[in-house]
Amino acid sequence: MRMFASASMILGTTALGVPLAPVSAAPLPPLVATIPVGVEPGALVVDPQGPAAFVANYQAGTVSTLDTLRPRVVQTTPVGAGPAAPAVDAHDGQLFVANSDSGTVSALTLRTGTLRRTIRVGPYPVALAVVGAGAATHLFIGALGPVDAAGAVGARGSVTMIDAHAGIVLRHISVGAHPTALAVDRRAGRVVVLSGSGATLLAADSGRVPHRTTVAPSLAIAIDARTGRAFAVGADNAVRLLDTRTGALLRTVSVGENPRSVGVDERAGRVFVTVRGPLDAVGQPRQRGHVVVLDATTGVLVAAVRVGKGPDALAVDGRTGKVFVVNDADNTVSAVAATRAAVEKTVPVGATPVTVAVDQRDGRVLVTGLRPSTVSVLDERGL
Repeated sequence: MRMFASASMILGTTALGVPLAPVSAAPLPPLVATIPVGVEPGALVVDPQGPAAFVANYQAGTVSTLDTLRPRVVQTTPVGAGPAAPAVDAHDGQLFVANSDSGTVSALTLRTGTLRRTIRVGPYPVALAVVGAGAATHLFIGALGPVDAAGAVGARGSVTMIDAHAGIVLRHISVGAHPTALAVDRRAGRVVVLSGSGATLLAADSGRVPHRTTVAPSLAIAIDARTGRAFAVGADNAVRLLDTRTGALLRTVSVGENPRSVGVDERAGRVFVTVRGPLDAVGQPRQRGHVVVLDATTGVLVAAVRVGKGPDALAVDGRTGKVFVVNDADNTVSAVAATRAAVEKTVPVGATPVTVAVDQRDGRVLVTGLRPSTVSVLDERGL
C-alpha cells in the first residue's frame, strides 16, 4: 500500500535559489476508467470538438480512437510502422499521424477513425503540425532523413510541407540535423522548427525560410501566440525565448538539470517547464523533480514547484488554469495551479506513464501508460 503524508507542508529551494512552492497532501479522486489500447501507446491528441481522443500505438502500428465521455475504444485503425506525433485538423475533420518507421503520414477521418490516405514524406518523420483552415490548410512534418554511411540517422533533416486537404506534397525544406520539434504561431503565420543546428522560422502559407537562429540543440518547444514568443527547451539545461516574427533570441534562462517538456497558459501569462533534476548512473532521477514557471512575456523565472519523481510530459488546461504533469518514475500525475504555482493534488496512474492530454470539452485528463498498454482517464473536477 502506498503511504501519503498528511497535511504537512514541504518548503525549500532549487539549485537556482528559487523558493519552492508548498505541497500539501489531499484525498485522491477516483479514477474514471483504465482503457486497454495497442502495444506501446505514446503520443495522444484530443479532438477539440469531442468527445474523442486518438492514441498512437507505436509498437502495434495502430491508432486507437477513444470515446472520452464513455471511456472506451471505439475504433482501432492500422496505419504505418512506428506511429507518433498525431495532430488534428478540426476544420477538415482529419487526423494526421506521422509513421516514423515507414516514412509516411496517415490521414484518418475524425468522426470514424477510418484511414483516408497514406502520404509518403521521407525517412523517419517524428514531428507534425497543422496550420490554416479548409483548402488553405497545410501540414508540416519534421523528418530525420536517411541513414548515413556511419549508420546514424538525422544528419540531413528536413520539413515536408503538404496540402492537407488534397494530400499533395508541396515542398521539402532543409532545416539541419535532427528536426525533432516544431510548433505553430497562427497569429504570426510562422512555423518554428527546432533542430540540432538551431531554430528555423517557416512562413506557414508558403514554407519559405525568413530566418534561422543558432541556438543549442533543443528538445521541445511551445509558443505563446498572444506575445509572439517561442520557448525552446535546450539540452544544455536552459530555455531560450525567441521572437516568432523575427527569430531574434530575446533571453536565455537556466532552469536546472535535465529539462524535458514545456507548455504555455496564455490566460495566466505563464510558461511551464518540467525539470527532472540530477540522474543516477542508469539515467533515473535521484530525487523529486520540479516545474519551473516563467513569465510568458519577459521569460523571467517566477517560481519552481516541486512535483513527483521524474516529471516529463505536461498538458495545460487554460480554461481551468491547471497544468498536469506526468511523473514517470513514481507513476503519478501532479495537478499544478497555474496562477498560484502550487501543486493541488498528486494521483497514481498506470505504470510507466508517458504522455498526457486534456479534453477541455468534457473535463477529462488522459494519460498513456506502457505497462500495461493503457490510457488512464481522470475526472479533472477532482484534481
